[in-house]
Amino acid sequence: GLWPDRAPLMIFSLFPIIYFLIVGFWSMRAARYLMPITPLAAGLAAFCIFRLADLPHPGRRFRPFILIVLSLAALVQPARQGISSALVIHDTRELARRWLDVNAPPHSLIIKEKLTPDLWTKKEFTRLKSGMNLQDMAAEQRQEISNTLNQVRTFRVVEIPLYANNPKASDPYYDLRFFIEADYVVTSSSVKNRYLSDPERFPRQKAFYSQLAAYWTEIAVFKPRAGTAGPVINIFHQRDDTPARMKEELGWMESFSPGKWQINKVDLHEFAKELAETATLRQNYTLAEFFFHLCDPNDPDVHYFYAGMLALSKRYPEMLDWLTGLARRSGLLPPPEGGGGSPRSANRPEDDFNRRRIAELLRGTLEDPLLEEGIRNKILAFLEGLEADDSPPGEKAPSPRI
Repeated sequence: GLWPDRAPLMIFSLFPIIYFLIVGFWSMRAARYLMPITPLAAGLAAFCIFRLADLPHPGRRFRPFILIVLSLAALVQPARQGISSALVIHDTRELARRWLDVNAPPHSLIIKEKLTPDLWTKKEFTRLKSGMNLQDMAAEQRQEISNTLNQVRTFRVVEIPLYANNPKASDPYYDLRFFIEADYVVTSSSVKNRYLSDPERFPRQKAFYSQLAAYWTEIAVFKPRAGTAGPVINIFHQRDDTPARMKEELGWMESFSPGKWQINKVDLHEFAKELAETATLRQNYTLAEFFFHLCDPNDPDVHYFYAGMLALSKRYPEMLDWLTGLARRSGLLPPPEGGGGSPRSANRPEDDFNRRRIAELLRGTLEDPLLEEGIRNKILAFLEGLEADDSPPGEKAPSPRI
């Protein structure tokens, strides 16, 4: 018969059928999600072609012809895709990345969706260079690599999360007011079209794209065409009047409660931390504080960044209270008499670094000529209790990186 032994075929078919059904129920799908079942599906297709060629019928002499036709039909799509790939010279994302490398100033804050250009951040690029051993290379090769590295432009990058199996989890990030300090916003049709295909389910995303077109300038567009593949990449740039208009017409969120959203705390922390640091550098301290309070309180760096923001905004009493509580909780200072807190810790490696960066921040505050005498005395007492002067002679403590 056509199917002499069905048991192996059923077992072989089980995984691709179940996987296809699961992916089929996802609200957001892409062709690449079918890659895990492609080999099995190809095997099943070949098996079916082989069996169909053995169908009993009067015209047995046509079996080879049927086999050839079915085999050629199965090769049409792969061949078409292969030829298309061979003719592709550029990708829209790569073209957009090159445009940003040339036109966006270094350290610009760039907000980007998934499936957009990969951009270097200063942290990632520093990690890359520190892992390279150029000393063992020939002088000419070392110079060539050094010149290439010096030409790489780094940015502050915030990526809007995308969740394929729970797309509503991205809703809270699609608020243009978050990005009032951003220089560029980069969108991808591969993401945008998914949301806009169901605007009733994704009203925040629909409003985001509409407001982006209304308040920002579309400065560059990269579309697939002959020799160029990839999604449509749109790059938007802030207009001079964008912040003022957004504040006036959209208002500002007085608070943001992550608890009302299906939100990934790790993603929210990374998202808010970069925005908080950028707002601090640009002296938008109200916005910086808003984002700092969205960060993970268990990340010690967040506490030092926040203290630095308080110092830069000259909120010295708050800075002292914050650092005092931080130092006591971590055991760098003894707890107050009769009060709670951690006992003074043994000298762990991270303690020395944290003690020194607190001391550097406090010493920088002492350089303010308008510092009140009472605050100055409290800082000096803090430094004495911190024993920050135990650093080796001539060695300067590292400044906290904001």
